Amino acid sequence: MSYVETGRKTYGTSCEWVGCGWDAAPCDVHHINYQAHQEQEDEERATKGSTSFQLPKDGTSKNLAVLCPNHHRFLHRIDLGLKVLDYIPPRK
Repeated sequence: MSYVETGRKTYGTSCEWVGCGWDAAPCDVHHINYQAHQEQEDEERATKGSTSFQLPKDGTSKNLAVLCPNHHRFLHRIDLGLKVLDYIPPRK
């Protein structure tokens, strides 16, 4: 299962940004701590020559958030980073 499928299965298909609820089109799945995700990919690329998204054994990830395209672009534009946790419900 891809991280997009996992994020939508775990957190739904509507934007999680408090007060948004966008559900008009498929929302994006964002890596909350994208630096940690990038480090994992870099390490895999160095050792295996390729990357694959690895989920915890329970099939969920607290490092994912479902966001509408507007909020996803916004948080990257202002480099919100981990502060996004202030604007979405607590992770399961």
